[in-house]
Amino acid sequence: MPNMVGITAASSKPNPLRLRPAVTLLAAISLLALGIWKQRDAFLSPSIVPLRYGQQIEPTTLRDGNASVTLGSGRWDVILIDVSGNGLQLSSYLQFLLDSGRYVRSAINPVVLVQNDTAGPVRDERRRRVNLPIVPIEAHESELIRHGFLFDDERVVFINPKRRVAFVASFARPNDLRQLFEKFIPRTQSAVEVRAAPLAVGYEMPKISLTPLTAPTAAHAGGPATWVVFGGKCSACVLSSYTQLFASREDTFLQHANDSGTPVYLVFSSLLPSLDLKSRLKELHVRSPAFIASGPVRGVESDYSRAPLSDSDVVVISTDAQNRVVHIDSFEAYLGATGRRR
Repeated sequence: MPNMVGITAASSKPNPLRLRPAVTLLAAISLLALGIWKQRDAFLSPSIVPLRYGQQIEPTTLRDGNASVTLGSGRWDVILIDVSGNGLQLSSYLQFLLDSGRYVRSAINPVVLVQNDTAGPVRDERRRRVNLPIVPIEAHESELIRHGFLFDDERVVFINPKRRVAFVASFARPNDLRQLFEKFIPRTQSAVEVRAAPLAVGYEMPKISLTPLTAPTAAHAGGPATWVVFGGKCSACVLSSYTQLFASREDTFLQHANDSGTPVYLVFSSLLPSLDLKSRLKELHVRSPAFIASGPVRGVESDYSRAPLSDSDVVVISTDAQNRVVHIDSFEAYLGATGRRR
């Protein structure tokens, strides 16, 4: 009769092949539980969908330190969603519209919701250029979702005083934002209108609020100088073509500046991305002091649409000791004239 003891002893040992399915099942259950936990707000509020036109909004107050902002405030909520600094251009233009005096400021509740708001140059640039309530999304994500603020790829949201979504879009340019303000936001009784005529010889050079990009200190319009002003209609054109063209001819500008004793200043429209500009100018080894405008460059671009007031995206302006324009020309024409003089 066979010895059954040996067989019984062998079969009592755990079989790793039989344990693998159990371990796999346990791991799958753990991952599922983790996924459910991360999406718990969606399960608690199954009716929540990304913001949509006409949606009724429940008032929601978000606090960030000592500051707070309410969405669904009973005013016109203008919400910009900035993902990793990509919305800086739009929020800067929103700041300009608010400061323009054209709209009833008390009717507007602006807020910038920032995703991935980590310490670094993007955050510093945003805090410096935008004086608006800025709230990090991650710190308030559960509360936002619970109250119906579920953002998919939305970047601009307008909520009317009746707390209904009046506009939502995944993309908007500064001129789109201006048109939305014209459509929705009440105007002041005496809206501030400024001259939309282009600069001409004999005009006084308008004051421009400038922030240094590569210059050690800010420049102020006043006295003889050569100003190379880059408009903001086409960011790609400036970052690729025009900066490259200036870099290739910078020696000509600097030689003229040395001969005439007048400095050369580069001024970029506030619609252009300043961090990209800094990187591009450094890459091209541009030596001339460069600045970014804090608002519209009057006489060069329209206040509200920021469309160029001439046929050129870049203009060269020369001023005298009385700060009056003695020469103004397109970038291309100026380069052509200096080339002929050489």
